[in-house]
Amino acid sequence: MKEEALNEEIEQIEHNISQLIKSKETLEKDTKKWLTERNRLNDLFQKLKQEIAILKEKRDKINQEVLGLKEKREELKKILVENRDVVDKIFNSLRELKIKIPHGALRLTKERDEIDWKIQTNSLSIQKEKELLERIKKIETNLVEFDHSNKLKQELHERKKEIESLKNQMAPLRNQQMELSKESDTIHNEITKLYDNAKKFREESNEAHKKYEEGLKQLTQIRAEYILQIKKVKELRKKHQDLTESESLKKIENYKKKSVSETLEKFKKDKKITLEEFKMIFGKEETQKDND
Repeated sequence: MKEEALNEEIEQIEHNISQLIKSKETLEKDTKKWLTERNRLNDLFQKLKQEIAILKEKRDKINQEVLGLKEKREELKKILVENRDVVDKIFNSLRELKIKIPHGALRLTKERDEIDWKIQTNSLSIQKEKELLERIKKIETNLVEFDHSNKLKQELHERKKEIESLKNQMAPLRNQQMELSKESDTIHNEITKLYDNAKKFREESNEAHKKYEEGLKQLTQIRAEYILQIKKVKELRKKHQDLTESESLKKIENYKKKSVSETLEKFKKDKKITLEEFKMIFGKEETQKDND
């Protein structure tokens, strides 16, 4: 290979090495940037995860309270329904008794006393007396039933009071349940937003990590290529050095041959030569004889 072509190849490789160094420096900066960005996004992601965990715990606690309130309301509602069923039955019983006993207790008592007085003060046939006694018996039964209706009315009054009490207990429970449910929904919406942001940060972090790994891969390739080019340029420089030394030796040898030839011509023409030139001529001939 000629020296000029060799120099050109060395210059080209050195240029390639320079470009590789620039690319390496750029990639190192970019890789560091992506690593920093990935770590930043991971920190944000972890922070959001913690916030989500705190909010979920708060939401779950509220949901447990809502469930407790709901269960309590269901228990009260069950008792309320039972009381209403009893009230309906009492109303039906009182309605039947009113139909059965259209008059009040005083009137029944007065009628019974009058019949009893009639039996005691009048001479009655056996049949008539029997009829009147049956009537008294029926009035006595009606009075018992009337007394029972009074008890039913009292129970009805107590049941209505209990129903109102249950309603009063259930109303605030319902309000509390609604408020807590609303708060739970608000927290859930916040969690959903945080989840969306966390997902976004995770995707961006994965993308940054991907670019970071690509940068590392390219750096590895550049370093390998850099080492290869350094090795190649060293080999070419060695070759250039060997070629330069060989060319220098050839030039020296050619110069010596030319000098001997020119000095010999001067000697043959009886021209004056120096002692050094004399030694050069005859020293050369002695060397040639020794070689022969």
